[in-house]
Amino acid sequence: MRLYRTLCPIFFLFMILFIVSCIPGNGDAVDLKRLTSARLTYRFKVIYAAPRDGRGYHYHDLDGDGKSESIHIDNQENIAIGAPSYLHIADVPFDNVICRFNFKGPISNAGVGDYDKDGIKELFISEQVQDTVYVHVLKYSNRSIQRTHRFVGAVKPVRNVFNQYPWFCGLTLKALVDWNHDQVLDGVFSINTSYAYQPRGLLIYDFKNRRVLLEHPGGYRGNEFVTGDFNLDGEESILFGTTAPGNAGGMKINGTDDHHSYLIHAEKKGGTVSIEKIGAQGTSVNVYRADLNDDGFPEILFRFKTFTEQKADNYIQFINPLTLALTSRKWSRPAVLNACDFIDGNGDGRIDMVLGWQDGLLEIRDYDLQGIRQVRFKDTAIKNLCVANLTGDENREIIVNAAVQGEPWVVLLSSSLNVLGIWPGFSLQHGNEFYYPEFGARPLLAMHSLDQYQIVGIQKNAFLTGVISGLNRFHVFMGTLFLCLLGAAVVFNKIRTKHGRALIEGLVEGHCDPAFAADASGMLHAVNRFCDLLFHYAPYTSVGKPCSVLLTGDCWAELREWLNESLAAAEAIRRREFTITLNDEPRDFLVTVYGCPATRNRDDFKLVTLQDLTGLAQSRRTVAWATMARRLAHEIKTPLATVMLTAQRLQMECDAGESRKIETRRFTRRIVGQVQRLREMTDAFLKFCRIEKPQLESLDPNTVIRDV
Repeated sequence: MRLYRTLCPIFFLFMILFIVSCIPGNGDAVDLKRLTSARLTYRFKVIYAAPRDGRGYHYHDLDGDGKSESIHIDNQENIAIGAPSYLHIADVPFDNVICRFNFKGPISNAGVGDYDKDGIKELFISEQVQDTVYVHVLKYSNRSIQRTHRFVGAVKPVRNVFNQYPWFCGLTLKALVDWNHDQVLDGVFSINTSYAYQPRGLLIYDFKNRRVLLEHPGGYRGNEFVTGDFNLDGEESILFGTTAPGNAGGMKINGTDDHHSYLIHAEKKGGTVSIEKIGAQGTSVNVYRADLNDDGFPEILFRFKTFTEQKADNYIQFINPLTLALTSRKWSRPAVLNACDFIDGNGDGRIDMVLGWQDGLLEIRDYDLQGIRQVRFKDTAIKNLCVANLTGDENREIIVNAAVQGEPWVVLLSSSLNVLGIWPGFSLQHGNEFYYPEFGARPLLAMHSLDQYQIVGIQKNAFLTGVISGLNRFHVFMGTLFLCLLGAAVVFNKIRTKHGRALIEGLVEGHCDPAFAADASGMLHAVNRFCDLLFHYAPYTSVGKPCSVLLTGDCWAELREWLNESLAAAEAIRRREFTITLNDEPRDFLVTVYGCPATRNRDDFKLVTLQDLTGLAQSRRTVAWATMARRLAHEIKTPLATVMLTAQRLQMECDAGESRKIETRRFTRRIVGQVQRLREMTDAFLKFCRIEKPQLESLDPNTVIRDV
């Protein structure tokens, strides 16, 4: 007992020290170089590997059959001379090319989307033919590809200060919205060019009527787009940010220039475009939309990033969704903010922001900009990140593209920012998460290095290595010590419990009357065999159950109430007699409840005994009747003796005289006769009340059995 009380504080102290030691402080940095992939929870399994030959790879389920197709963009080496390019569509991974589409100039993947809502996604390809950029809309179905649309997206400007340089331009599909209410979605594209060539900006194309609905050129490069009915007027709006590379010499087109970054808001109503200047040269603005406070109305925020000044404040700032005005809710740090995405970081069902910084800090913040958790990586720059469900469970994971001492790394983290897996030497192609039934229900990833292209999946490592991962030697020592103390405490507690139970059972079985042990709550710990004769309940089936399983029926109601009170009472011993009617016969019991001294703790349990006093009570009544009869006989015999003496004297006097002799003799004879009668009755009553000694004699049980 003393050892147990000594071990408990030590056990809890080491447990607290172990937990505290495993929580990284703000100053602790995770050294990815010291981690081993085999000792982490997950590892990346290579499914397909190919030499990197300049082709672009993308994966989408184009025909809606539940598995992704591989899209290969094969541009020739010298794209400036207008050499032909090819688009290949193959089964995942690359082995079976299904069809090919030829182009005259260099091409790029502009995105995918189902604008006609027929369940088959269209593939948008941007093609540059000399000074004109075309957008091709391709539909893949029945293992063949057909072009449904082709329109001009951009044209090289005639006059420009950079005409001596090659011109490269491309369009990217950002969203699909029904801009003109014709029940068909329209394409929202961003136009991006190299250097300061115009046009850059926004283009909305009507696929149904084959015309441009809105074109807003400008001296900027469009980043992430968000769409929605921001001001609740029933009309769609578009909001996006721009980048200011600062290489256009300050030229302004439509009020914008390459020396500032902007927030651009395009409204369907009236076709107006509003511009909000945010930063100076070398800055970028990216817009996001997410329901952070779980009120059904998504919030709008933007990420402000700097390129030239590494110590300048980068920040996340909220925008009023109704007025699109900047609010004062901002979180900033003097570091470059490279990435932002959303995940449930604390398990409360609400999504939170996950931010990746250039100095290796990865943090999660909630709607109120309060920090939930963070981790810092040593000698690491976080380039970008995305959130996906790669493990197939209910939780989502964070995939980080990082540069560890200049080398590209892919790091997989949980929502609690624990490192689950690493893939050194490779970078993740964002937006290329895809599925293929033959590889299981979990998604696959496309990664590339300087000389290789790979398709990888996530595979779980052994349980033990996953538990040990991420712990240094001190943590391992503390954990081992913690487990040893825990095991010692469990074994000691089992031995103590077994010894105490043996004492209880021995104490209960030693009684020759019905007896059982119960704690203060009325739970049975031990029951002897005599309880079966009295309560008709098997002792081995009642242990661990309440006392009410023994004392069933209305006849035990008074005893049950008193017993519950006595078990919870502080007295060392309590006694009371009860008369219980069993089988229509009253029986007397003396019930005793007292603490068991064997446990050294009188509050652990109490012993209850039921002594049957029915025979003893009958004997007591018989003795009482006999005593009363003796006293009664004594009280009767005394006056009878007096009457008898008086009558005898009267008789003697009558014999002496002669007067009235006959009559007097007759009366006296009557008195003597009645008194004699009373004496006989008294003697008979005394004989009845006299307790005779029992006469013992031998008896043959076989004779008794035959008589029965």
